Amino acid sequence: MTRQDGSRRRHGADFKREIVAKSYDDGVSVAALARRFELNANMVFLWRRDERFNVRLQGGTCFLPVQIGPPVCETPADTGPDLTSSCPTPGQIKIALVCGTQLSVGTDVDEGALVRVVRAIGSAV
Repeated sequence: MTRQDGSRRRHGADFKREIVAKSYDDGVSVAALARRFELNANMVFLWRRDERFNVRLQGGTCFLPVQIGPPVCETPADTGPDLTSSCPTPGQIKIALVCGTQLSVGTDVDEGALVRVVRAIGSAV
């Protein structure tokens, strides 16, 4: 936003992190949040995509629910992901993402590469 004298406002990293965190609160409208702080909603979305301000994108520890069990080689009774296309072989990991995408990787997969692939799939959905 431009001031009356033509100069632009500058916001510190802490302010941006605070706005990004508030933008993820349940029931919060990014547009309403932006108006409340006299920001453009597009700016808030830009900050959300920036790893410096969005802790969800930072490479810190993230815990996800995991189910470990015997390989699924027959039709499952529930409506969960269908992993019947091929039974995992020893040394292979099958990952069913919430979005329905299925990944099959070896146990020697590079962790950084796998994280980048999962993030790319998540942002494309």
